[in-house]
Amino acid sequence: MVPIKNEKILVNQVWSQKEEVDDAIRTGIYALVYDQQFKSLDNYIQRLVLKYPIIGLKQEAIENVGGNGYSTPYYYVSMTSDTVVNIDLNRLYLKHSKWGKNEWKKALTNAQIDPKLVSIVVQFYMKKTVGKPNKAIMNEIVTGLKNGKAFPPGSYNIILHSNRINKATARGEEKNELERANPNQIIKY
Repeated sequence: MVPIKNEKILVNQVWSQKEEVDDAIRTGIYALVYDQQFKSLDNYIQRLVLKYPIIGLKQEAIENVGGNGYSTPYYYVSMTSDTVVNIDLNRLYLKHSKWGKNEWKKALTNAQIDPKLVSIVVQFYMKKTVGKPNKAIMNEIVTGLKNGKAFPPGSYNIILHSNRINKATARGEEKNELERANPNQIIKY
């Protein structure tokens, strides 16, 4: 949280919720280590966006609301501290914050990661400002994610919203969405 008064940042009152920062570190490392798989996911999503009348969040909305770990306009990733069973990613990051992709990949070679605890929430919004989410599009998204072989390991929750977005939360209206989520999420190993 960055408090501002009279157009000046109140430096001595800046704070963040600890778990949000820790989650951002963990998911950033995860995205770095699984960069090729995330690239495959990004490519799949781009094909969907070109084929169907769906969009993601604007970058401005992501920046205004924030609070999630690694994120794009179409998905965000969240991990609990016990996702990587045998390595404390946050402690390792504090010791080696200058590491690059290769060092992180080497450090996590023998990591025991539980994909059920890597939450990847994929969400789209209908492009048109009126109407409900399209079931056929939702089915295509779900089928592609279920059948995709090169995506990052994780627990995929999929949401297709109408075009109505709550500006305070950057989320769609819950009453007007289609979802495939817990307990029916897609687990990729």
